[in-house]
Amino acid sequence: MDLLERDAQLGALQEYAAEAAAGAGRLVLVAGEAGVGKSTLVEALERRVPGARWAWGACDPLTTPRPLGALVDLAPQLDPELDRMCRDGAPRERLFDAAREALAGGGAPTCAVFEDVHWADDATLDLLRFLGRRVRDLPVLLIATFRDDEPRPRLLEVLAQLGAMRTTRRIDLPPLSAHAVDALAAGRGVDGGELFRATGGNPFFVSELLRSGPGDGMPSSIRELVLARAARLSPPAREALDAAALIGLTVPPALLGRVGSAAPRDVDEMLTCGVIRATTDAFAFRHELARRAVDEAIPPHRRQALHRAILTALEELEVAHPARLAFHAEGAGDAARAVAHARRAGREAAALGAHREALVQFERALRHADGLPERERAELLDALAAEAAVVDQGERALDARRQASELWRGLGDTVREGDSLRGLARAQLRVADGTGATATAERALELLQAHGDTREYAAALAQLAGDRMLNGRDDDAVVLARRAQALGERLGLPGVQADALDTLACSLAVTGGDWEPPMREALRLALEGGVADQAGRAFNNLHWALGSEQRIDEAIAVYEEGWAFCEAHDALSFGWCLRMEHAEIVEWRGDWDEALDMAEGTAGMPLTPLNRYTCLSVAGRIRSRRGEPRGMELLREADAIARGSGQPQYEVQSALNLVEAHWLAGDLDAARREAARALDLAPGTVGCIRDSVLEWAHRLLGPAARDIDAADVWDAPRHELAGRRREAVAAWERIGYVNHAALVLAFSDDEADLRDAIARFDRLGATAAVRAVRRRMRELGLRAIPAGSRSATRAHPAHLTRREQDVLALLCEHLSNEEIARRLVLSVRTVDHHVSAILAKLGVASRAEAAEAARRTGLVPVAG
Repeated sequence: MDLLERDAQLGALQEYAAEAAAGAGRLVLVAGEAGVGKSTLVEALERRVPGARWAWGACDPLTTPRPLGALVDLAPQLDPELDRMCRDGAPRERLFDAAREALAGGGAPTCAVFEDVHWADDATLDLLRFLGRRVRDLPVLLIATFRDDEPRPRLLEVLAQLGAMRTTRRIDLPPLSAHAVDALAAGRGVDGGELFRATGGNPFFVSELLRSGPGDGMPSSIRELVLARAARLSPPAREALDAAALIGLTVPPALLGRVGSAAPRDVDEMLTCGVIRATTDAFAFRHELARRAVDEAIPPHRRQALHRAILTALEELEVAHPARLAFHAEGAGDAARAVAHARRAGREAAALGAHREALVQFERALRHADGLPERERAELLDALAAEAAVVDQGERALDARRQASELWRGLGDTVREGDSLRGLARAQLRVADGTGATATAERALELLQAHGDTREYAAALAQLAGDRMLNGRDDDAVVLARRAQALGERLGLPGVQADALDTLACSLAVTGGDWEPPMREALRLALEGGVADQAGRAFNNLHWALGSEQRIDEAIAVYEEGWAFCEAHDALSFGWCLRMEHAEIVEWRGDWDEALDMAEGTAGMPLTPLNRYTCLSVAGRIRSRRGEPRGMELLREADAIARGSGQPQYEVQSALNLVEAHWLAGDLDAARREAARALDLAPGTVGCIRDSVLEWAHRLLGPAARDIDAADVWDAPRHELAGRRREAVAAWERIGYVNHAALVLAFSDDEADLRDAIARFDRLGATAAVRAVRRRMRELGLRAIPAGSRSATRAHPAHLTRREQDVLALLCEHLSNEEIARRLVLSVRTVDHHVSAILAKLGVASRAEAAEAARRTGLVPVAG
């Protein structure tokens, strides 16, 4: 019964295990709903691959899981040194490298199982991504099981990235068919059809209902079934079962023996109920659903007492991670121990780069911190705010910093108050409160400068320098940044140095100075100093500066490296900023579906307003060009954020977004008003933004734009301003900016240029732009105006994006990914992702099969 209707999936697993044994490592994602038999399938594989070295690790179903919990389980099975490093709390980079080495060693193919990664902490998800990239040439089979019926955004995001790797394979386990359930019910006194309707074919539900027997009737839910079986136990055995449910899915006998007063015979009786079973060295619930059913039925007064007993036993055994201790302390209602363990768990998680888990642990500590001295509460609030800022929860960081600064003020500690205010200013920037951020940063520096050259003063100098830069006061920013950098160097503060040099570089980029050396040095200092958040900022601003100079290939390479770094180190505040700015490059190069996926894939995520601004801008521009009314709504929402930020770069770009959108909609008066607004705000912005202002002012304002300073304008806009439209188009085409090239032609008075513009917009699916050019042709009195084809608005038959279609065509030419990357001016990694997506959408397993399917179905024309 266990492997009914699972032959195909087991055969696939055996094939992947054989490939791994031959040195072609694989990461296999085994997906299915709760109870569908994922673990049973992998256990069957273990029996069929006895010559391999097997190791199993599980993720914890805790409110806040222990960081790298699965690795902690795997380590003693793989390598004593890795186990020691886990117990000693080694840095995550060393743990990740050691895990890879442990998997590669051992003298036999290794199968490592990560069970229940839907409960995984972020550090474990990062580890899976790290290993998935590095098993390609190793005799290693990684298997990750997860529920696909309870997805969370972070897991979906990581699964998408894992699925794009060439080493990754996925196996989906469907429920049993009605025919299979009917066959199982035959001769059991149970109606097969009713059983299928009640269970939906879930093997666990089916097996549990059949195990209950016809005499027990048909429970209305698994919960009732589990509790009905548990109710048969004697009070001591039921107490043991309740304690086991609170301990977790896997229950060490030594721990259970210390909780309550259950005798060995009571534990034996507990095992007879069919809810929990004995394994080689532990007790294990047959399924999390069973454990949860028992857990939820425990009365509150007994729950608290059991948590207290478990907590005491874990502390005596001295083996539990502080995250588990904090969980049980909170359940026990023990505020003091909850604070102590949660604070320690938060610090350890932060040191490992698991900033989300750190944030949740500090939140837990604060829930029980009413009795703490004000100084300790203020320290907790500052720690929480720092973690919230890193993971882009700006409002939470803002609130915590405000509370902390008020507490420090009440305590008369102006150093700590000033440092909290410095963090508050940063949070205000991220939530687009530019005016408040400036006032707060100035107040922080005022408080701290009285204390001399301290680390807090150096950080406040760097913060105010950044504020001045963002507000277009670049001369002031340069002076402050140089002071902060010198003091940071003298005090040995790599984070402050990186922050100051980054700001200096940004101001130099705006004012035409040599920005690249200080920017590269900022990145080096942040990376070598282990300051993940500042490294994320440096990656982001390096990408921005390169893109501003149209060094697109270099910008893409920085994005690839920077996004991988930010993900691996949970530095998501600047990581999301980097990703969204890269989405703009993807958009400008015409890959609108991909850009929309990147921008709108963040829906529901707690992004700060500035990161949300870029998402709204990308989605709003594309949807406006496609003639969707929602586009203007998105751009107006983005404009409200930009105006609140007080930062010229956001306000000018937002005005330009609205210029284009109003032009597309045929409202030229509104477009001209926004162009004038952009013109007023343009001083103090980077060159590429000023270039865009020049272009739109030239197109829409005419003589009103004559006084614009056109010095240092890049090739394409300079050609357009001089009336050399074809040269401008060629310049845009060299870097792949297809919409920009079409816009140049759209404002020509030449009929051939306008027809060319319509053709280009048509290929992009920019139906609103096609209508705008047709309006212009009518205004010019031209006849035989082309309507534009409808093909651009129809979905691709295989749901390929335009860029995927380009890649598929080159696959059919038998080009390697490296050759495709050179041909399309993409990174190799981006091509890897496109190829993986093509294989998945076409339902094929190889490049050759994709090419054959493309020719057979007409997706790619057959050469004549």
